[in-house]
Amino acid sequence: MVFQAQLGCWTEFWQLQLSVPQLHTVMRLRLGSHNLPIEAGTMQRPPVPRQQRTCEFCDSGAVGDDQHLLMECAATDGARAAFPALFTQQPQPSMQQFLWQRDRMTVAKFVLMCLSSVGIITARTDNTCRRWNIAAALTAQRQCG
Repeated sequence: MVFQAQLGCWTEFWQLQLSVPQLHTVMRLRLGSHNLPIEAGTMQRPPVPRQQRTCEFCDSGAVGDDQHLLMECAATDGARAAFPALFTQQPQPSMQQFLWQRDRMTVAKFVLMCLSSVGIITARTDNTCRRWNIAAALTAQRQCG
């Protein structure tokens, strides 16, 4: 039953009207498969100690993870200011609670704006790709066999 509830949330997420590169970018952040210092440091040999994987976009010295980027980093202050409705919950929610807010499209736009503001994705990737409704594509694929 828990799996069905989680699957329902995922199908809602897949139905967002995002371009394929946008959806890919948001999903990579959600799954922890991104190029932020916290993950990039694990790929180096020998791995960089966690506390040394600091944010490259601000001077805070904080660990450069997704929570810092979305919730604390000075480089993404403008994105947080553009989406104040996402930050009304007190105390500050966990990353999982934040990313699973009811308005997933707004969360996705916020994530994309944060990543764009620090140069992880480009405006071209963000704005010129055609829209794709993933749910419609999956339905068409099932009908074709």
